[in-house]
Amino acid sequence: MMESKLKKLYNNVVSQAISTSGKFLFAGNVFSDIFVFEINEILNSLDEPQQPKIYPQNAGLISSLEFHNDFLIVGGKGSIYGLKFNESTNELSKDKSWEVFLAEGKSVNYFWLNKADNDLFAGCDNNIIYQVSLEDGRVVRKFEGHKDFIHCLTGSDDQIYSASQDGTLKIWDPRENGFIHEIEPQKKHELKRPEFGGFLGSCAISNDWLICGGGPKLSLWNTKTLEYSPIDFGFPGKIHCSYFIDDNIVIGGTHPSVQIYSINGDLKYDLPVENSPAIYSIVFQTEPQKIMTLAGYSNQLNVLSDFRYVDIILDLYK
Repeated sequence: MMESKLKKLYNNVVSQAISTSGKFLFAGNVFSDIFVFEINEILNSLDEPQQPKIYPQNAGLISSLEFHNDFLIVGGKGSIYGLKFNESTNELSKDKSWEVFLAEGKSVNYFWLNKADNDLFAGCDNNIIYQVSLEDGRVVRKFEGHKDFIHCLTGSDDQIYSASQDGTLKIWDPRENGFIHEIEPQKKHELKRPEFGGFLGSCAISNDWLICGGGPKLSLWNTKTLEYSPIDFGFPGKIHCSYFIDDNIVIGGTHPSVQIYSINGDLKYDLPVENSPAIYSIVFQTEPQKIMTLAGYSNQLNVLSDFRYVDIILDLYK
């Protein structure tokens, strides 16, 4: 009973993923538990909120999740592993189907999945990015060059982007030995926020545009020229999440709301998240059902069915 109360008080959800079918949502937390929701039931749960299924792990902080084919991929301490998921029964296997060991004792902080090549990129606490083949479990390559741990990864067909605690965003070409470009937003006066430090907590790309932020303000860059666009995104807190949604940008972090901006910097929606002092994970999809979920330092999951306001709040531990 005491353990349950403590988990409710100190729950911190730091990773989420949506199944390939778009029908199931997964969330991982600091207590090594994985929560599983059926999205259709979430969106029809206004009167009776859905209770998640909970699958305890022995992986420490579950700071990264990804879904590929029939497997939920889990990033734990020193390894990544796959759990088979059965959609017809809504059951996550309790046994690992496979496991790849990376940096012993180090957290796997973030995943980016290259679906075209079946390669998973894992950014870790030891400042290294690992490229893992999901076809045979082989570590294809290590990307070394950051001087502190990796917070976020994203990519395209021919480049990888990594945001780090060291304050740099590095751009990698898998065919080259080292990183090919580097951006340091903290060196720009208009982006610098000394009270938050220089770390970069997030990055995302969309066609010709790259965004990144953390201690420095969110900044917009051209992916081809790496020219900085002096647009002021006014999000006032540390930034832990940022994504492109169509022609808009969503930002979350240490602020009592998640904000959605147009690409020219106009604030379009301010989404209060009063139950969490920090948002660490945002996932969304537009098909087959439109949904966005916000998670962080809270025992509650905030759900948006139209991306304009929080309309459903789900408890994780009861």
